[in-house]
Amino acid sequence: MKNSVMRIAPGVPDLGNDPLPVSPYVCEEFFEGERTHLFGQVWLNVARGCEIPSPGDFVVRPVEIRNASVIVVRGQDGVIRAFHNVCSHRSAKVEWRKCGHARLFSCPYHAWSYDTEGRLRGVPSEANFVNLDKSTNGLTPIACDTWNDLVFVNFAERPAQTLREYLGGLADYGDDYPMNDFDAWVHIDVGVVNCNWKIFLDAFQEIYHLNYLHKQTLTDTFKWKENPDGEPAYFQTFGLHRTISMGYNPGHRSGPIATLAQRFASDITSTGGSALKTANSSITNRRSGVNPGGLTNWALDVTTIFPNAVWLVGADSSIFHKVWPIDKEHTRYENFSFYRKPKKPSERFAREVSFGLFRDTIVEDVLNTEFCQQALKAGAKKTFHLQSTEASVRHHHHHVARYARGEVKHD
Repeated sequence: MKNSVMRIAPGVPDLGNDPLPVSPYVCEEFFEGERTHLFGQVWLNVARGCEIPSPGDFVVRPVEIRNASVIVVRGQDGVIRAFHNVCSHRSAKVEWRKCGHARLFSCPYHAWSYDTEGRLRGVPSEANFVNLDKSTNGLTPIACDTWNDLVFVNFAERPAQTLREYLGGLADYGDDYPMNDFDAWVHIDVGVVNCNWKIFLDAFQEIYHLNYLHKQTLTDTFKWKENPDGEPAYFQTFGLHRTISMGYNPGHRSGPIATLAQRFASDITSTGGSALKTANSSITNRRSGVNPGGLTNWALDVTTIFPNAVWLVGADSSIFHKVWPIDKEHTRYENFSFYRKPKKPSERFAREVSFGLFRDTIVEDVLNTEFCQQALKAGAKKTFHLQSTEASVRHHHHHVARYARGEVKHD
């Protein structure tokens, strides 16, 4: 095997080179282990603070693998909290909107109402209830915390770790990243994809496939003379989490429309232009931990927030792939692309060009992952093989298996 271009950070664990079993993609017992021991115990990113900037602003997020609907709301005191979207009366769904503003959440079934701190405030015909204590019948809280404007929840009754402890070195990596600069966003809700959640997440954690699956959309963006195969340039782990850094091709030439757009806002194919230079300068001046390998031609970091989010860390945008398991063969995929709010038409034009490119690459990924799941169900293959630059995939499967088998203690 030829030597890889990818450099590996000190301290990255050696997880071997053996083929991995395909059973975690198709086994019902393994999926139930993920439901209980993984998604029932770890911190999950469900929102950003900028989505609910004012007291009373809220979003409702489904977490299917936990059979949960989650209200994330900024209280009148400014604190962000999360609650099960379930009425204390007879377990009806309280809030049916996906987002909005409210001083009270009123259940449509019998009009029990709750304030933004989750307290039960109103009960019609309250005198007809015997020994009803409103103080103990508010919305059921879910552990909630924030880091760099990212909102996380944990379904454990008493989480074994604080959010900061769970993120570990990833928090140090991203503490000074200018997340709040990106205060506008586009939400793409692809919906249900017919594959196991890990198949879909795998596609976002490695770039081996870019030269082939995305040859029409990304062409030669991430390969250059010293890196003809477009390999990731740097790999680092942070406990459960990980990142790979990608460099851009200095010789890449975009088409005329993209070239014009890159004067006003950079995108994942940018290799120059005033917008990229300005954005990179902002990252450097803040001494952020991104680009840990110090690439001079840095394009972006592909950072996995374990277990189900891939964060494309750029200088001019911040993109999140969210992969939500439904059952062992179905996944809900959504994407949030955060960027600087355009101040003039030229910047809006640049963003629209970038979104078009991004949309096209997602379509290519969705079709391929569904075909993979269908093939796995046929049982023709018992194992799959990973090359050295797919280290993120191996690292992810290692830790998912530890949780699913109940090897990680939560005491």
